Order: sequence, then C-alpha cells, then structure tokens
Amino acid sequence: MLLSIAILFPLVVLAIILVAPIAVVCAGAAGPGRGRVEVRCSWLHPGVLKAVIDNKGKTLEVLAFGALRLYAYGAKAFPPQKRRKAAKAGSGDHAVKQETFQEKTAGPERVQPLAEQEKGPAGPQTAAAQEQEPGRNPWRSRFLQGQRLWVYLGNGAFRGKIIRWLGRTLRLLLRICSVGHVRLLVRMGFDDPAATGTAYGWYTAFRSMLPDGRRPRCSIVYKPAFSGEPFEAEGEAVIKTSIARLCLPVAAALATFPYLSAFLVYRTARKIDKQ
Repeated sequence: MLLSIAILFPLVVLAIILVAPIAVVCAGAAGPGRGRVEVRCSWLHPGVLKAVIDNKGKTLEVLAFGALRLYAYGAKAFPPQKRRKAAKAGSGDHAVKQETFQEKTAGPERVQPLAEQEKGPAGPQTAAAQEQEPGRNPWRSRFLQGQRLWVYLGNGAFRGKIIRWLGRTLRLLLRICSVGHVRLLVRMGFDDPAATGTAYGWYTAFRSMLPDGRRPRCSIVYKPAFSGEPFEAEGEAVIKTSIARLCLPVAAALATFPYLSAFLVYRTARKIDKQ
C-alpha cells in the first residue's frame, strides 16, 4: 500500500503541475488621467499563486496563497516606513566626485597600432582579391551550394514530409492558448451631437444583427457621449493555457521530425560536394 502511494503521488503531482491552468488577465483603461495597464498571471487559482504587474505604479508583486509575498519590485518592495527611513539615512550623504583621466596624446610620431603592423604595408587582402587567387573558383562554390539546396528541395518525398511536419507543428502552436473572455467598454462622442447619434445608430444596428449568445465570450459596449466628452475606454481580456499545452508543440516537433529522410538527403548532398 505504501509503495503504491509512493509511486502514484509523484505522478499525480506532476500531472497537476502540467495540466493546471495558467490564466493571464490583461486589464487597462484609457482616457484623461486614466492611462493604466495591469497584467495578472495566476497558476491553478489566483489564491494559490499570482503575479501582478502594474505599469502606472511600476510595480511587480508575486503572491502565494493570497498573503505570502515571494517577490516584490517597485513601490511595493518596501513599506512606506522603510522608504522614509532609507530617505533619511541617505539625506546626509555627499556625492563623491569622480575624477576623469584623459589619455596623453603621443608626440608627432604616432605609434602604429599592432593591428596595422600585422596588416603590413600592403594592407589586408580584400575578399575579391582572395577570390581571384589561382586555384580558387568562386563560381564553383556557389554552384555547389545551389546544387545542395536543390537536393533538399527537389526531393518530393522529403519536401512533402517537411511540409506536413511544419503544418502539424503550426496547428499545435495555434492551440497553445485559448481566449477566456474579452470585455470592452467605450465611451466616446463627437463635437456634433448628430454624428454621435449616427455612430450609436450604426452600433445598435450591427449588434442587433447578431443573435443573443452567439459570442458570449466577447462583449463590446459603446456608450455615446452627446456632450462631446473625451474618449474613455476600459477593458479586460483573459487568456488561458497550461504547461502541457506550452510543451506539446516542442515535444511533437522533436518527435515527428523526419530524421531518417533528412540523413539520406544529407548523404546525397555530401556526394555532390565530393564530386
């Protein structure tokens, strides 16, 4: 009994770690004095492990079990009392002037750098001069490169396997995350109240065309401001994923790559190089 528990317990813990959902919540507001973006990441549940990033306060905080602070950066890293004590402690400090030293220039006879001495009076040979050396044919190397590329792309069986492998990997990449919900509230108006009424009429007509419950995860609400108030918006988007979904495309790409076909094509390309 104890042996079976000792074997099953690590497997259950590993399965929970891999399958546990990871939620990323992006919330923000735009408008006069309301520019703010906040990102909240949670694993398994916000009460278990949560990270909050706030661009307005420039803070980062990682909490475990709701109250245990694992990491903090910015204003939340130190309580207000500690910040005041640190400010008082550093008020009497004086900045130390850093002395800068300028290198003395040499006399009229400049010392030749070592890199220029190695080059010699003739200077370094250019790539064009090296290609024109006897015994070298630059066109042959380019021709071999073109032949090698044609060996890889001209093989229909290998090309088909690579295309299927890329398509399979791309489909798995598109399934890494899913959208939980998207909510957007926009309040906007124009200087002309008639233009505001026209925009709201178009919004109402478009929304009435969609049946109720067709897109329950996406909600966009527009509120007209007939008094010409400035643009205001606030929204929230939730993206869900897991460690297993993140690792699946990499594992599938490594497991399904046509290694044998690639090796056989590589041997054919090497034979062309030897010729």
